Amino acid sequence: MPLEYRVLEMVSAASATRPVDAPHLRVYSRAMDNNSVIHKNDVLKPVVTDYRREREESREALRLGILDAAGRLLAEEGPQALSMRRVAREVNASTQVLYTMFGGKDGLANELFLEGFERLTGAHGAGPRSEDPLRRLYERAEAYFENALANPNYYRVMFFDAIPGFRPSEETLAKTWGTFDALTEAVRGCARAGLFAREVEEEPREAALSLWSTAHGVVSLRITGHLPDEAEARRVFTTAMRGAVEGLLVRGQDV
Repeated sequence: MPLEYRVLEMVSAASATRPVDAPHLRVYSRAMDNNSVIHKNDVLKPVVTDYRREREESREALRLGILDAAGRLLAEEGPQALSMRRVAREVNASTQVLYTMFGGKDGLANELFLEGFERLTGAHGAGPRSEDPLRRLYERAEAYFENALANPNYYRVMFFDAIPGFRPSEETLAKTWGTFDALTEAVRGCARAGLFAREVEEEPREAALSLWSTAHGVVSLRITGHLPDEAEARRVFTTAMRGAVEGLLVRGQDV
């Protein structure tokens, strides 16, 4: 909601519980005329009000809230709960809001799929980046693991066919491959540093796929309940990833 509307609401709420303070209202009026906000002692300070930006931020917050609710319903009640009517009821909105934002159930499923990869991409980009190529590769793996555990409902949509009948389009899939490219580049970096065989540098995709498969296997066991103890799951993940990386190292290198 734009700033001026929020201030209006606060003024309206205040006037409903105490006598109207005419001087304060005059200050508020001057603040609106001068595109300013009211600070202590009625001091006016200028502020840039961007209605379009605030509206887009509010829309994005609503979109993410709906997606989170849809993913939660999918996990708790099964795919039958992923109807526009059921999701609308969960977020206390009209179905028209959902149809306007997503176009329909297929559009909602597509957005769940894309949002999962968007969060994974964000996880890869978060935090400091090590200068050591091998450490950087492990950071990618750790980010994958942590993101999956933090967003299991999205992970199910991404990799478990959690929504029967949903198949992402080629256009949608093309938007997700950048996430895998980050792992591929980390593998290539290790090869360039002489840690992996030269052929890995020339064709890192297969090596990256083998590492991804290892990470996905442990994450899947954790999310599906086969590794219920999180501490154990973390140890298994670390051991599995070290074993997979060790298989790529040039003989004599320290993993």
